[in-house]
Amino acid sequence: MKWSLYNKETSLEPLVFSNNKSQLDIVKEVLKAIKEGHKIIFIKGACGTGKSAIALNLAKEVGKTSIVVPVKPLQKQYEEDYTKKYRILKNNNENLKITVIDGRNNHKCPFNSTNCDSKDLPCTIEIKERNKKLLERYIKINPFVKLENFENIKDIRRKSIAPACPYWSPIIPDEYEYDLEDSKEISYKGLRNKTFTFFKRKDGCGYYDQFMGYINSDVIIFNSKKYELENSMDRKPLTELEIIDECDAFLDNLSNEKKINLDRLSLKLNEITNKDLKELAIEIGDLIIEIKNKNLNEEPVLIKNTKILNLLKYFLNNPSLFEETDEELSEYIYKTYEIAKYFENILDETYISFSKNKDEESIVTIVTINLEKKLNEFLDKNKVFVMMSGTIHSEAVLRSVFGLKDFKVIEAETKPNGSLIKVKSGLEKKFNHIFYSQNRELYLKALSKCIEIAKRPVLIHVHSFFDLPSDYECSRYNIQNLKARDDLKNDQEIYKKGELVQKFKNKEIDVLYSTKCNRGVDFPGDMCNSIIFTKYPFPNLNSLFWKVLKKVNQSQFDLFYFDKADREYTQWIYRGIRSKDDKVELLSPDLRVYYRSPLK
Repeated sequence: MKWSLYNKETSLEPLVFSNNKSQLDIVKEVLKAIKEGHKIIFIKGACGTGKSAIALNLAKEVGKTSIVVPVKPLQKQYEEDYTKKYRILKNNNENLKITVIDGRNNHKCPFNSTNCDSKDLPCTIEIKERNKKLLERYIKINPFVKLENFENIKDIRRKSIAPACPYWSPIIPDEYEYDLEDSKEISYKGLRNKTFTFFKRKDGCGYYDQFMGYINSDVIIFNSKKYELENSMDRKPLTELEIIDECDAFLDNLSNEKKINLDRLSLKLNEITNKDLKELAIEIGDLIIEIKNKNLNEEPVLIKNTKILNLLKYFLNNPSLFEETDEELSEYIYKTYEIAKYFENILDETYISFSKNKDEESIVTIVTINLEKKLNEFLDKNKVFVMMSGTIHSEAVLRSVFGLKDFKVIEAETKPNGSLIKVKSGLEKKFNHIFYSQNRELYLKALSKCIEIAKRPVLIHVHSFFDLPSDYECSRYNIQNLKARDDLKNDQEIYKKGELVQKFKNKEIDVLYSTKCNRGVDFPGDMCNSIIFTKYPFPNLNSLFWKVLKKVNQSQFDLFYFDKADREYTQWIYRGIRSKDDKVELLSPDLRVYYRSPLK
């Protein structure tokens, strides 16, 4: 096989690492491992390995491939690099065809010049009395129906209105009888031997056009949330290879909690007007009332001992609630169905707790600690997995927590980049939970001192909003160089598209506070001279997952908890150290930050 990476017409040679292996050698080792029958192969490579180019060369050799990234910035990076800047040539000298699958909010709607996630489009509008005029307008535009055939709102279905937009192109499982007169029907093989049909209509909508990649692309790039959803629905195309970039984040996310707002769900169910579904909706609504009337306990309990199990089973056992497509019902009802599907096969080991939000609405939080079984749902549906990261879990965690027995680890670049200089202010303390809560002023003044002496530009990794002062604390302790936590929350609400990150990169600001800059956001060279940790990045012990794991399996908790903290520590530092020439100073009020070094 040949290595392939082109910058326009210039062929770029594979990188050679400090262990004398090249990118091409890594590709060959992975291909050999696949031929030997390994289903799970890890590529361990520090920053600078060029893992994305390795991934695409693997796709070139193996065939149709899914690539999964944990965050949208990484997805965007693949798109920028490999659809605009670089290209990969297949063995037949054609360009490797890559499609990035992203959400509605990333696409402009050609039907009415708004975003595709607008709530008043034919494909998204809720079928409710308050939208009657617009619904009637869409029915009139739809060439396949007549308005006089609809006596009231209860007769309207998605298919009655969505074809008003000539770009609407649904994907439907073949088990449903479905017909869309002006579409081109294109079938593809999904998971678990299921076949789906893409009813392709007019070209021009980026959101619907991207799904042609399911049929004709060599590589499909998903963010992890979309990948999880498409797997649970079996709608993801069957591919020869699954490549999970930043795989430790993907595996960690199997422990993510899901939340259902019972009050909001009840409200949405009450809005169902379809006469065939109304009785079922009332039945589910009555169950929600029964659940809420009980004393809701914040302590974790097994879901099988609660009525929430009955609630999820209502959704799982009544596919009529969702009919032909996920756009058929309100977004929140469908979200509840997604949650039910997520836990469908692990309900015996799923836990819940109840809480109230700021509006006094009842929230149920759901989580499983059986990550082995959850991971196996992905493994069983797909063929071969290549997992890539610079911070792979320890072997003990992979075996004990995720249940992996047969896997191969291939090492790429093992030498860490750049240099890290630990700088102390003299005010550091071991701010564990007890000392931290009892010595708030000491902590805030130590953090303030770090910011005072840090060499600009400085990235501040905020572990928790509460690590920052309130406005009252800024005044009480005379701290003027710290951002108040409410101000950071407001910034994140206003600048949702990464504008502050871009300003930091452009040197328009020299201090960046972030709770989110852990993966996919990089500040090489002199973009970042100092990094401040508000605290050592231990996971939140108040989360349901860690509470349950600590209670049920202390040994797994000890392994996983500290492993995750150390990997996050390394990832936080990687944001500023991207090459061998990068030099970054590290500061923190928390003495524990100075005890450890980045993982190797």
